[in-house]
Amino acid sequence: MSKQIFLSDFHMGPDWPLGSGSYPYEWLKKKNADTCANFINHLAEDQEVDKVVLLGDILDNNVCPIDIRPPTYSNILKAKKNENLMNSLKILSGNKQVFILRGNHDIDYKDSDILAEFPQINILRDNVYEENKLVALHGNTYWMWCAPDERDANKFKPLPIGYFLSRIGATKQTRNGNRKIPILEALVKGMIQRLKDPQSKNLIEKVITNLLKWSKIDINEEVVMPGNIKVTFSEVIENYRKLPAFWKKKYPKNSDQDYLLAWTVLYFQEWLKKDKKIFIAGHTHEQTIRPDLYLDNKKNGIYANCGKWCDKTPCFVESEEVKAAGHHHIQLKKWNDKTKKASLLQLFDPQKNRRYPSELFMKL
Repeated sequence: MSKQIFLSDFHMGPDWPLGSGSYPYEWLKKKNADTCANFINHLAEDQEVDKVVLLGDILDNNVCPIDIRPPTYSNILKAKKNENLMNSLKILSGNKQVFILRGNHDIDYKDSDILAEFPQINILRDNVYEENKLVALHGNTYWMWCAPDERDANKFKPLPIGYFLSRIGATKQTRNGNRKIPILEALVKGMIQRLKDPQSKNLIEKVITNLLKWSKIDINEEVVMPGNIKVTFSEVIENYRKLPAFWKKKYPKNSDQDYLLAWTVLYFQEWLKKDKKIFIAGHTHEQTIRPDLYLDNKKNGIYANCGKWCDKTPCFVESEEVKAAGHHHIQLKKWNDKTKKASLLQLFDPQKNRRYPSELFMKL
């Protein structure tokens, strides 16, 4: 009997004094990083844990204002703030099987960046972890805004359009000290409605120009890219202008809403064909577990999301095949750093007005 642990979205930054006033713009604060380190130490000592899978956005070079050169992955990996977490991960990867894949916020790191620090770690280059009926990935692959953009026309390959939207959001926060960024999905949904007007602008142009206006960034300002290269927002718009048409051609049988917003639809459809029944992801930062109705409109599958670690409620997904009982046990748990123990996260169902434990069983 062995357990697999799935973690996602640490968002380790470089610990630079970027921010305005007393608000440094970093998602993973020192306290969160140390909490994560304590949990990793716990996993390293847990004899029942066999494998640990890091589901992307472990590092983050996206949350950087447009007028500052983004950090290198070396900057992030060697940051003082991340030292305890880095040491814990080194110990873990020496004691257990540890797998890591890329998310949309660390989409372009090189294998050598990671292996220099963790020579024993397993890099999943196709960004998918599979085992029997279970599949796990970051969750950005089927969402146009955040999926790797490998088109020949993409001058910033493999960066998705979402990279630039993150840079805009970081700029707004550092200049205005405003922590509240509307959910991208809500912004895009409203813009799609306006695009029903045939005279409306291209979707990419509409999104970027509206976000620039909202962020009070002049369209003529330049974005400082890795390597200290500068690009204009006009170049960015032209670079991604044909992206929606590319996705429409890629998934001709699906609606615009699917690839623009509801990535889980494509996600499940793709993997059901390969007889997968348990889906684990990160990306959305929303810790959840549920039997999913996307699976042929029957509750014959499980979807679980790991949530994020740059938060006051650090969560993870635990998977275990219990062959003697004939089932696969999936649990969504939270880590209590004071007691150094993990427990089931209690979720709330607003429709039934009740709380319920975060565990589900799938027959083997």
